[in-house]
Amino acid sequence: MSYREVFYNEKTGGLVPISEKAEEPADVLRYSDIHVKKEKPAVVLEGTESGAIKVSLKEDGGKIVLRDETNAVDEMVVDRANDRVDFKRDVRHSDTGASLLSHGSRHDIGGPDEIPGLASHGSRHGYGGADSIPDNGLRFSQIDKVFGDTSTVTVNAGATSTIPKGIYYVFCGANTTVEVYDATNATWRTLISAGGAGLVISDGSNVRLNNTGTAAEDSYLIPIL
Repeated sequence: MSYREVFYNEKTGGLVPISEKAEEPADVLRYSDIHVKKEKPAVVLEGTESGAIKVSLKEDGGKIVLRDETNAVDEMVVDRANDRVDFKRDVRHSDTGASLLSHGSRHDIGGPDEIPGLASHGSRHGYGGADSIPDNGLRFSQIDKVFGDTSTVTVNAGATSTIPKGIYYVFCGANTTVEVYDATNATWRTLISAGGAGLVISDGSNVRLNNTGTAAEDSYLIPIL
């Protein structure tokens, strides 16, 4: 026998017709067979008892998706075409920052769900890139500044030493100067006089220490990282 309107009897653990109950119960299955035919059909089950949750079951592009709609939005996705079952978590803004950071690492370079092209994406924002940072887009206060370890550079008498690429506070020896090469006029120009100190930006090839004395001298470089 098939009943079109039934309810679940918790005592007997079965379906019984509504006609056997004096009044319509709260939980009613309206049809013996439910057939939902549409694009991405879904059924939502929402419990009313204490501690109950809200769950949706839907078909999505050939996949079966069981989704917890209550809080964290956990998902179980059955992908029959690829013979796999995935468990996902949609981290909402209400979650802790640590949780969000942990989830984001999945999509970082080398992560299990690495975003394709992420390694080269940064070049878009570099100088000349498609989305380069505009002029005056950064202020000095936004750039983290740290002093590195002081390095001692010994320059022999009458010799020179190229300053490595970077930004430095330079303290020259008594007879040592800092010079910058002027490519336009093909000459070296003094930037810091002998025995002086100052801020130096070096490209790694056109800035040097020049000792004009008669003995070796030490100069000191403090890098700004």
